[in-house]
Amino acid sequence: MEIVSYKILMPGADSDNLCLHLHWPIEPCIVPPATSRNHATPVPIPLATAEIVELSGNDAIVFAQSQFSSDVALLTPGHYQWSAWLSAQGRVRHLFALLRPDPDRLLAWLPRGSASDMRAALSR
Repeated sequence: MEIVSYKILMPGADSDNLCLHLHWPIEPCIVPPATSRNHATPVPIPLATAEIVELSGNDAIVFAQSQFSSDVALLTPGHYQWSAWLSAQGRVRHLFALLRPDPDRLLAWLPRGSASDMRAALSR
């Protein structure tokens, strides 16, 4: 399994609360327009500190299932869920959106950064 981290240079993203869509090349990141289910007003999302930890390989899903608070095994490709990585004492180490772009790859989107710390700790 490979674990890498990197910073985001303001990619575009939108969500319908079921699926997070990242847009490349770089464009402003906003909440999508209101849908019939959700009448929220679009709101800009600052991503200056957002970073990503990528987990990939044959055992990435099994590893993430054993480490994170959400049920990673039920996360289907193309979807995301909010999750947390807890300490052995149950304290929150990181909160993130966990995306599964491919069957054997996960992206932990950390809106407040610190991906290099998370990557280093997960690699131990």
